[in-house]
Amino acid sequence: MKSSIEAYLKKNMSSKRFEHSISTARTAEILCRIYGMNEEMGYIAGLVHDIGREMKLGKMVSLARKEFEVEAWELENPKLLHGKAGAVLIRKEFRIREEEILNAVAFHTLGHPLMMDLGKVIYISDYVEPRRKYFSQNLYDAVFSMNLKDAIFTVLYKKLRYLEKKGRKPAPPTLELYNKIQTERCLN
Repeated sequence: MKSSIEAYLKKNMSSKRFEHSISTARTAEILCRIYGMNEEMGYIAGLVHDIGREMKLGKMVSLARKEFEVEAWELENPKLLHGKAGAVLIRKEFRIREEEILNAVAFHTLGHPLMMDLGKVIYISDYVEPRRKYFSQNLYDAVFSMNLKDAIFTVLYKKLRYLEKKGRKPAPPTLELYNKIQTERCLN
């Protein structure tokens, strides 16, 4: 399955997006190994996480609406729907039925309080993968030494601080996930 997905992505994505997807997949595979999760599912979810990122906005919105509720704030910035659209696309194109992969792809963009553990791995991997312009070896190394809850919290914290510096409000599900993880960390 991996090779057919890679061939599809190579044909249907820009080379930059394809390389980012491969790097995210490899990062997710390693994190899954560390956390005792299914490495192949991590690789596949990382590989397809941005499958909807370069599609036309109208198609993105239309696909997302087939299986997800689309909020008004998402329509104000429809690129945010590429995860939801991607989840619909991979179900149709590759017949992926594993709920964890679909959940990971759907929610990787902003995070979501209903994210499963694989979704958290993809969210982290998408942020720390080495091909990112803002790549930080220190953050990469730190995340690989943390448990999943601390790693997702660290990435969320960094994203929220970035938005704050830019004077932008976080999306509701991002803030909800951050608050949920913060509460869970305090209870343990």
